[in-house]
Amino acid sequence: MSLIECPTCHARVESASDVCPLCRGPIAAHDLDDAPAPTGAPVLLPPPVAGPPAVASASAWGAPGAVGVGAVVPPLPTLDPLPARRRRRWPIVLAAVLVLALAGGTVGWYATRNDDRLGNNWESATTTSGRYTVDMPGPVRRLDQSVDIAVVSAPVAVMSVGDGGLDRLAEGALFIEADLSSQAGLLAAAGSQTQLLLRTQARSVFEAAGVSFDSSDDVDSPLGPAVELKGTVDDRNLAVRGFLGLQGTNVIGVVAIAADGDDARAKAVLDRIVGSILVN
Repeated sequence: MSLIECPTCHARVESASDVCPLCRGPIAAHDLDDAPAPTGAPVLLPPPVAGPPAVASASAWGAPGAVGVGAVVPPLPTLDPLPARRRRRWPIVLAAVLVLALAGGTVGWYATRNDDRLGNNWESATTTSGRYTVDMPGPVRRLDQSVDIAVVSAPVAVMSVGDGGLDRLAEGALFIEADLSSQAGLLAAAGSQTQLLLRTQARSVFEAAGVSFDSSDDVDSPLGPAVELKGTVDDRNLAVRGFLGLQGTNVIGVVAIAADGDDARAKAVLDRIVGSILVN
């Protein structure tokens, strides 16, 4: 193949070339052997000046098209599963979640603890004899015990809330029912002294249960003659309130026992129980 001269830079190029590989100028189709000798030194083009990389075409991202000459194809972006800002914040978020969880547990424990306190939960209960229905501050246990009433030892049916009984009081409440029909003559003979008889017997019941007696008062009751008492169990810091009433030959007793010496709570529980007594 013959060589020809580039008319722009006078470089020797192949005759089949349409464009000079050096200056990119067009090549006239003529043979170098037929061309006149060059009249001057070849023109050398300066090297291309480096500039900012060309923007890649869409084909750089997999779309159709050709990348431009000299274009720099940027690498595919990497997806950070956890950006730096979020990486810095996650310990704070975790700490906040833990604090909320602990706070929720504490509140839940405290609410449950308060729910278990005397007087926060009430249930209706009927005595074993079926004579009385009453509100009690929790589920009842039924006990058969005896107590000295009207100078005799009488069997009594006890509904107990809590772990206590007449022999040893504990936080909770007691509802006591005794049938003194066998002592009807004695009760009738008491007459106007019935209130005194009740106060004396109620104090005896208190002291037999380990209560330090404080005071007693006559009270009005739709059941009949009744007295109310107040005392404490000092060695266990219990506040005790009691009620003893007489309906015909039936003796009804109520005892409310509050922890932490909380006399106001004991009084409130006693009033709720006594006020709810329903004669069936």
